[in-house]
Amino acid sequence: MNPGQLEEWVEGCRHNDRKSQELLYKHFYPVVYRICARYCQDDMETMSVLNDGFLKVFTKIQKYNSSLGAIEAWIKTVITHTAIDYVRSRNRRAFQVVHLEKMGDIPDDPAPIPDINPDILLEGIRYLPQTTKTVLNMHLFEAYSHRQIATMLGITESTSRWHLTEARKKLKQHFSEGNFQRESTGKKNMIS
Repeated sequence: MNPGQLEEWVEGCRHNDRKSQELLYKHFYPVVYRICARYCQDDMETMSVLNDGFLKVFTKIQKYNSSLGAIEAWIKTVITHTAIDYVRSRNRRAFQVVHLEKMGDIPDDPAPIPDINPDILLEGIRYLPQTTKTVLNMHLFEAYSHRQIATMLGITESTSRWHLTEARKKLKQHFSEGNFQRESTGKKNMIS
């Protein structure tokens, strides 16, 4: 696809052209589906969040400014915020403070998890408790700092760090039980 085609679709979306919206949706669907799936429990929930996110994309596309960045980055940001908002609103009780006495020692650099197929990683992430999964996604995939995560979720920075450590520990345990396939490509370790 050439860049002009994408710009044409964006312009069409600004004029509520359904065909342009459909083409933009289909083009970015695989990328944003993975983002939503990391935050959701199942495919039905994933599709609901994805569609809510695209509704926001189409209603706010007037605010997109191509001189500030690529449309893909803007769409990913809108979808990510939609997923985080969904998780937060669905279960406010999930974001509770973990008291320091219960946390024990938090290692500065937890042991890495072996390289794994991204699809297998996604399935492992889906089994994590909601808050732990959300913190892992925000830190690992969206590159938010613990301070930003704490602010967005209404938890403390130490609680954010604990959830990240807990996610790594649970994923490592899950995968060490044979619930993964090693990557033979030697890609960078995703969880270390």
